[in-house]
Amino acid sequence: IGRAVPDEVLETLDSLDHLIQQRLLMTTIPKPMQNIKLGDGRVIFTVENEFTVTLTLVGDDESMPWRLLDIKILLEDEDINLGERKPLIHSSQIHFLHSLAQSRLFNDSDPLVDLYSCIHYFCLSLQLEIVYTQALQLKREKWADNLFISEYNPSSNLTLRYWKQATGEASCSVTIKMDSSNAAIPSLQVLHSPPMKNAS
Repeated sequence: IGRAVPDEVLETLDSLDHLIQQRLLMTTIPKPMQNIKLGDGRVIFTVENEFTVTLTLVGDDESMPWRLLDIKILLEDEDINLGERKPLIHSSQIHFLHSLAQSRLFNDSDPLVDLYSCIHYFCLSLQLEIVYTQALQLKREKWADNLFISEYNPSSNLTLRYWKQATGEASCSVTIKMDSSNAAIPSLQVLHSPPMKNAS
C-alpha cells in the first residue's frame, strides 16, 4: 500500500468532514454545546468558560460511536493576592475524565447530551472547589474573624457564614449547592440567608 499523497489526505478529510456533518444533523446537540467548529476531519465543541471537546468518527457506519480526541478545561483560578493563574487539575484527572467521557459516547440515544452532562458536572464540581479554596485563602489572610466555613462536601455543597455580630455569631450565610433537578443539565444554586431583596 503506497503512502497517501497530500491530495488524497485532503480528499479523505473532506469525506470525513461530510460524515461528521451528516452525523451532527442526526444528533441531539445540547444548547450550550452549539458553538461548533468543523474541519480537518474533526469537530470541536466549545462551552464558554467551561470546556472544549474535540471529536471525530472512525468509519461511515452509523452505529460507530464518536471518538473523543481531546478535552480542555477552560476554568481558571487566580491567586487572590498575586493575580496569577494556577493549574486546577492534574493530568491524571484529565485522563480519568477522558475515559469517563468516552464511555458516555457509547450511549446510542443521545451521546452528546450524555457527554455534555458528564463534563459539565465535572466543571461545576471544580467551580465549587475553587470557591472553597478561595474562601480558605480569604479566611487565612484577610477575613479570619469574619468568614466561617460551616460545611463543605465536594461536588455537593458549600456553606459560608460571615459578618460576625457582637454576640460572636455570624449574621449571614450563603450556600452554594449542586442542583441536579435537571439531570441532563445540572447547575449550581446559590441560597442566601437572610434572603436578599431584589434591587429596585
